[in-house]
Formats: sequence, structure tokens, C-alpha cells
Amino acid sequence: MSIGLFGGTFDPVHNGHLKIASEMLRLLNLSELRFIPCALPSHRSLPLVSACDRAAMLDLAIETEPRFVCDRREIDRIGPSFTIDTLAEIREELGPSCPLIFLMGSDAIHSIDSWKQWKLLLNYTHLFIVNRPGVSVEFPKHIWEWIKMYQVSNLSCLDLTSNGHIFITSANALEISATEVRKLLCRRLPNVSRLLPHSVFDFVRQNDLYLEQRNNQNIKSSF
Repeated sequence: MSIGLFGGTFDPVHNGHLKIASEMLRLLNLSELRFIPCALPSHRSLPLVSACDRAAMLDLAIETEPRFVCDRREIDRIGPSFTIDTLAEIREELGPSCPLIFLMGSDAIHSIDSWKQWKLLLNYTHLFIVNRPGVSVEFPKHIWEWIKMYQVSNLSCLDLTSNGHIFITSANALEISATEVRKLLCRRLPNVSRLLPHSVFDFVRQNDLYLEQRNNQNIKSSF
């Protein structure tokens, strides 16, 4: 059975994340989907809350779905989090035959050439690219050429082989921005509760998270 991988800062995990994860379970009939919270992202702003708090919120958000798992390897690793290193670790643990399917938003693919050893990702996994609601992405020519080399139109291809394919879909997703969620949490607006699992919203309130936007929120970590 295939294993799905969903990386991100999850700052915080929200209903949009859970919706697309549930769609992956349904479309791909996964035996397991691993959420992999990033400790120190190498290509985006630093998270506003600690890795431990983000992982704790993930645990709360996924506790009712037994096929959802929080994989803490990037939190436990010293230094910036690189997807290629994580994929290599997981592939070594599971062996060469288990299909791995890594979820990405189409906006992330747009800048994938900034990722460490990005052309080697398919040596370890398939890529499941989701077009997000309301976001129109035109890929740079060299990235689109790379995608076309490996793109498949049949989902079954992702289950029949362990890695090497790219599938693009407009899977049903909720148009929720983590940036907007953080702003609403900072201002303690009541309508933010509908965007988060109740357990996560309670955790945020009990631990006084996102009360202030940090001054260094736009500081980038090194590649």
C-alpha cells in the first residue's frame, strides 16, 4: 500500500490542511499519510511558534483519523529542514518497493528549483501536485519541461511503482490561508475558530499562541 507524505510548517495546522489530506486518503487509498512538520524551513519565513507546539497541534488535529501520523524527524534533526534529506531517510527505512507520494501545492512547484537537489526528488517519491483554489500558476519554462517528462494522467501509476511520477490535480480543497489564520489569531477574532479543529483552537488559547506577530517574521533562514 502507498504512503503519503505532507510536509510544511503547519503554523498552525488548519482545516484546509486536513481537507486536502483527507482527499489524498480518498483518491489514493493510502495506508498511511505522514504529516512532517518542518523545524527550520530553508526557503521561507521562520515559523511564529515553536516546532514542539506545532507538532502538538498536529497531534490534536489528526487524533481521530488512524491513518494520519505526525512524523517528527525534521524537528529532531539539527539544522535547516531539506525535503531531499527527509525523503532519502524514509526511502531507506521503507525499502525500494513501497510507493511514496509527496503532496505539494502548485505554488510550491513554481519555485521548486530553489530546493536542495530538486531534480533528485523523484528518485525517492512520486509528486502529487494540487492546484489550490483561486490560485492560477504558470510554471517557469524549465520547470514545466521537467514536469512534462514525468507527468502521468492515471492515478494508478502512483500505486504500481514506488517513485518517479508526477500527477497534477485540482483536488477539492478549502481556500484557507495560514497567513490569514495567524492574523485572525493575533487579533483574537472569534470567527477564526471555524478555520481550525476545535482542539487546535483550544490549544492556541490555552497556551497564548499567536498573540503577537514577531518582529522577525520576514527573516529568511539560510539555504
